[in-house]
Amino acid sequence: MEAVLKANVYWAQTADSVSLRVDLKNVSDPSIELTDDSLTFLAVGYGAQGESKYQFTMDFYLPVKPKECSYRVQARQVEFSIKKQGPEFWPRLIVAQKKPHWLKIDFDKWQDEDEDEPRQHKEDFGDVGPFDEARGRKMVERQEKQESMNFKLRYIFVYNLFQFVGFTTIFCTLFIRYLYYGERAVTTAFETIGSQLVLTQLLTYLEVIHPLLKITKGGALAPFLQVCGRNLVLILIIATEPRLQGQPVVFWLFLVWSLSEIFRYPYYMLSSLELEWYAVTWCRYTTWTVLYPAGFACEAMVILAAIPMFEETQKWTLALPNVWNLSFTFPAFLRMYLLLLFMPACWFLVQHMYKQRKAKLGPFQRKKRMKKTQ
Repeated sequence: MEAVLKANVYWAQTADSVSLRVDLKNVSDPSIELTDDSLTFLAVGYGAQGESKYQFTMDFYLPVKPKECSYRVQARQVEFSIKKQGPEFWPRLIVAQKKPHWLKIDFDKWQDEDEDEPRQHKEDFGDVGPFDEARGRKMVERQEKQESMNFKLRYIFVYNLFQFVGFTTIFCTLFIRYLYYGERAVTTAFETIGSQLVLTQLLTYLEVIHPLLKITKGGALAPFLQVCGRNLVLILIIATEPRLQGQPVVFWLFLVWSLSEIFRYPYYMLSSLELEWYAVTWCRYTTWTVLYPAGFACEAMVILAAIPMFEETQKWTLALPNVWNLSFTFPAFLRMYLLLLFMPACWFLVQHMYKQRKAKLGPFQRKKRMKKTQ
């Protein structure tokens, strides 16, 4: 029986596609079977062990789009262009963690996730001569970039840990006091944890700054709407109107806010360490379906209760005459805020979180996790 040998296969990737180069000369009429999960190649050609029959099968790390893939047979090699189903960098090409000896990286085409030019490592040039000055500078720049990234990850972890501890303390304090004191704990919620909640909520403005400075991924609009909405209710309304602070709705609002953050920050802590725990991810992208509507309802009730109080006190209202020759009525602003800003912002945040949940817990991600566990 004629032996079937393995040809050397070189691979590289971008976010959208994978390129394969089969190191086989003088190939004619190859037998190729490509599905969304695997590639089978069989051909006669001249490879590393002379002219013979060469064959390999690989199961892809994630699904691909067979109808959008192509290949071409050249005199010295066979090239494949394989389209990924989702725009994402793979940690490896195949499902199996152990790489076969015939599968190699095509360093001429290889790209990192965060760069636009081919990846180069010092060890990759061991057999092609010493470094030149340009390569040396590139290695220094890569090392400095990695050190900067490590600092950012440590900073993000510490920030999320601080916020997690803060909101957990707030929630536990409210809940335990409610078990012990009942209604009294409800009417003294702001007096008990108000200053701590103000501090943690002010720090959430950093979550608007982080994506603007490229410290974290994602946009700044969603955190901006959420942070500004919460701080408007907490700092400008509740903290400045003592009659509101004893309302039961304030207690439940604080409880909902802190509980939603208890599920949110552990996910970001793990992400900063490049780790994922499915239970934490599921809680992060599922509990909001109950906690966000409850929080929105409590915020709206606080604003509605505050309007007549601020009409009476004229707090934050600017009346004529004044040096700026301007007038501003805070209760009217609150009415406009409810109608023109609050409801659209709530709808935007719900849509945003729904898309995030679909991306993190949808069928594509479930299939990805199943492959990783096989």
